[in-house]
Amino acid sequence: MTKKIYKTQTINLTTDYSCIELMDTVNRKVRVSNVNNIKRSMVKKDLSSSNPIIVFRNPKKKGKFLVIDGQHRLTASKELNLPIYFIIDETIKTVKQAGDAILLLNNNSKSYTVTETLQTRLDLGDDKIKTMEAVLNDANLSKVGLGLGVSLLFAWQLGGNVKRALTAGHLKINHEEKVRALGVHLDSINFHNKYTQAFVMFIVRIMKSTESKKEIKRLLRLVRKIDWAETPGRSRKEYINLFLEHTGEDLR
Repeated sequence: MTKKIYKTQTINLTTDYSCIELMDTVNRKVRVSNVNNIKRSMVKKDLSSSNPIIVFRNPKKKGKFLVIDGQHRLTASKELNLPIYFIIDETIKTVKQAGDAILLLNNNSKSYTVTETLQTRLDLGDDKIKTMEAVLNDANLSKVGLGLGVSLLFAWQLGGNVKRALTAGHLKINHEEKVRALGVHLDSINFHNKYTQAFVMFIVRIMKSTESKKEIKRLLRLVRKIDWAETPGRSRKEYINLFLEHTGEDLR
């Protein structure tokens, strides 16, 4: 599903702000910075009619609607006392269907993070995500946050985009033992308060480089000997090169 499919549908208009509501759990949180950016654009040029929000009929309240896409535009319109332009998706009948639509609509959006994708899945009661949470907690990886934790959880089986795999429902938990081991090793270098996702994925690369537990421990001992304090904000590839520079060990 893409936003293009809505272009041929009827655009409605209302000044009754109470008839369109956000879903408390499924919609991502409204960001003030996003709303302010949209408001500035609306003041310069009225964009509301050219970019209507997408809603579906509230199954619990007759004559009311819930937002599928456009919570920031809705909030901006309200704050500027502008009419709201909206399209009704008559194919969506339930909150579960709306949640699936939200994930598909935002599949390629850089602003829609892995964590937000996961949270939407959790809000929809996705048992797979609940299981993932349990594995992360058991591996002592809950400290890293759900988004990065799941990226780690599937680092061994995904060559592509974690968010897309989440959206498509292609994730399977096949490496619980390795994830638990990773939690132990990351704890040993106290990475939680120091390192970025790129550094963590560098550690994952070390663990993928060999099947030998003894070899992994040896490589991680070398990691602990390096002073990483002066290397913030690097990419995974740069961390791999730095590791090679300091240790002579090539992970590529």
